[in-house]
Amino acid sequence: MAETQQKKGSKKFIIIAILVVIAAAAGAAFYFLNAPKTMDINDYVSVQFTGYDSMGTATVTFDNEEFLYDFAQNAKLDAKIQREADKQRLEDPLDIFKEGSFADLDLQSRITYELNASTDLSNGDDVVLSWSIDEDYITKHYGIKLVSDAQELSVVGLADVVTFNPFDDLKVTFSGNDGEGVCELEITSDDDIYEGITFRADVTTGLSNGDKVTVTYGPNFGKDLQTYCAQNFGLIPDPVTMEYKVSGLK
Repeated sequence: MAETQQKKGSKKFIIIAILVVIAAAAGAAFYFLNAPKTMDINDYVSVQFTGYDSMGTATVTFDNEEFLYDFAQNAKLDAKIQREADKQRLEDPLDIFKEGSFADLDLQSRITYELNASTDLSNGDDVVLSWSIDEDYITKHYGIKLVSDAQELSVVGLADVVTFNPFDDLKVTFSGNDGEGVCELEITSDDDIYEGITFRADVTTGLSNGDKVTVTYGPNFGKDLQTYCAQNFGLIPDPVTMEYKVSGLK
C-alpha cells in the first residue's frame, strides 16, 4: 500500500514538473512574441569627410527611406497610433511609414543626432556622432526599441594642400618726402590665384621713414580666405599679413 502511494506521489510530481516547464515555455514564447523589436539606428547613418586637411568638413547622411521601410516591417502600433492611421485610412504599413506621413514626422520629432565637430577638421581627428532619442515613447507607441550608441569616427581622406607665400609676388614701394611718403603695392605675377584677391596696406599716405606698414592678402575674404584658396586653387596662403618698414623717403 505504501509503495502504491509512493508511485502515485511520483507521478503527481512529474505531472507538476511538466506543467511548470510548459508554463515557463509559454511565458517565454509570449514574451518573445510581444517583446519590442530592436533596431540599431546607426545602421542607417553615414558620415563623409570632404575638403582639405586642417579645414575638412563632416557631413552626416541619414537614410530615412530605408529606416522607415525596416521600421514598418517591425512596428507594432498601439491604440493611439492605430487610431491616427485609421483616421487617415492607412492600412499598409508602408503607407503608414512613408516619408512625410504622420508617423514619419512623429519619429523625426523624437530622433535627433549631433556631431561634436563638423568643420576645420584634420586627418586623424576624432569626431563623435551622438543621438538624442525618446526611446520610451517609441517603444510604447511603436513597439520598437532603438539602439543608439554614440560612434567615435576618425577623420580620414582629406586632401593635402600646399602652402604658398603671396608676398613673394608682391612689390612694395615707398616714395615721396619724409612725412609725406606714399606706399604702393604691385603684384608681379599673373597667376590665377591673384585674380579677385587683392592686397591692402593699413596706411598708404603720410608716411615717414621708420614707420611700419602692415599689408594683408585677401582682406575681403576674412576667415574664408584659406578655404576659398584651397577649394579653387589647391593652395593655402601662409602668411596672410606682412609688416614692412618704411625707408628711402627723401
